[in-house]
Amino acid sequence: MLDIGYNINTGSYNIFCCRIRVYLFVLCDILSSFYLILAAIDRMFITSPSVETRRRSNNHFAYKSIISDTLFWIIFSSHSFIFADTVQLVPNHFICYTKFGFYPAFIAYYSLIKIISMSSLMIVFGSLTVRNIRNVRRVSGARIITS
Repeated sequence: MLDIGYNINTGSYNIFCCRIRVYLFVLCDILSSFYLILAAIDRMFITSPSVETRRRSNNHFAYKSIISDTLFWIIFSSHSFIFADTVQLVPNHFICYTKFGFYPAFIAYYSLIKIISMSSLMIVFGSLTVRNIRNVRRVSGARIITS
């Protein structure tokens, strides 16, 4: 709100705000894709013809996977909090950016791997869900014969 409304970029002046901003950007980026994959997995479970597989689609399993995987991504994304810094472009002009060196290359490969893996997982689980739906055998009702 300060950045857009009043043209005050707190991330440029405060290292902590800079690091929090970069960290939340990376974390929200990965979590949004990951929650879609969890939803696709749940849809695959619920459309399975196997009773044992359908039983995995319950609230307990969903809560446990959301909490554990969110904690994993919170810890795994901490690199962005460590390597974010304010960089001086010209005298008296700072921007919030990552440290120079290997880290920008790491972020590029990290983003590429994330895009490819998340897209592949969505395709796989979406295809499995469609296959499960097509394999559903419609149970027809018993015919009532009246005379």
